[in-house]
Amino acid sequence: MVGLEYFRIKRGLSCQELAQLAGVSSTRVFSYVNYARKGGGSRGRSHVWLAFSNALTTPVDDLLRSDYPGLIDRTNRLKFREAKTANNSNPITQYKLRHCLSLPELAARLGKTSRECARLACAADIPSDKHIRALAAYEGISVREFLNTYTN
Repeated sequence: MVGLEYFRIKRGLSCQELAQLAGVSSTRVFSYVNYARKGGGSRGRSHVWLAFSNALTTPVDDLLRSDYPGLIDRTNRLKFREAKTANNSNPITQYKLRHCLSLPELAARLGKTSRECARLACAADIPSDKHIRALAAYEGISVREFLNTYTN
């Protein structure tokens, strides 16, 4: 992950909020993240990097580095809204809501790659034992504890 993206997420700023703090358009944030990812060639204008540096209180050199660990971007508040097909009596749905997980994040915890699989797991009237076991194992608790914790 590149520094500009890393420090934006670390500080809990959305792209729009960072753009506003830096006094640039929000499309510039995306462009400059891409400049940093590509490394060579054009890296944008120095005054824009300085604006990002001031907004994030981080040196420009750190914003250009690309060896930061990946972070989950929780700044997009739309990804946490409840799915229209979610079954609120389903413990998997309750788990997703309490941990503020997006469908792709839930799918990863279920050992799946498809957000559709996670959506179907949340929509089910009776949750799959396999999914319950996977989430309980992820949390390091028993299936019984999981069901007690996440059942309304």
